[in-house]
Amino acid sequence: MNEKQIHGAAHDIQRRVIQAIDDLITSRRMKSLSAWCAAHDLNRVKYSNLRSAYKTGESSTGYKLIDIDVLAYLVNDFGVNADWLITGEGSEFK
Repeated sequence: MNEKQIHGAAHDIQRRVIQAIDDLITSRRMKSLSAWCAAHDLNRVKYSNLRSAYKTGESSTGYKLIDIDVLAYLVNDFGVNADWLITGEGSEFK
């Protein structure tokens, strides 16, 4: 598998997306990553691998970036703060 690395703002946004997903699963607001991916036709393997990479501190995965739709799904499904996702400013949830 080709390892892909991201840098800068894209890395920070992706890290916050994974953090939000982890927090939602931990708080049981998100039933499971698999169910959420299936509901939105997202590649579960991709998000599972990205999540694992961020948990272990790996800087590269076989996937470069999250799907842009994921930002809207987190905001609309769970009230994640869009400003926080993009800039890191404000609280994680509205």
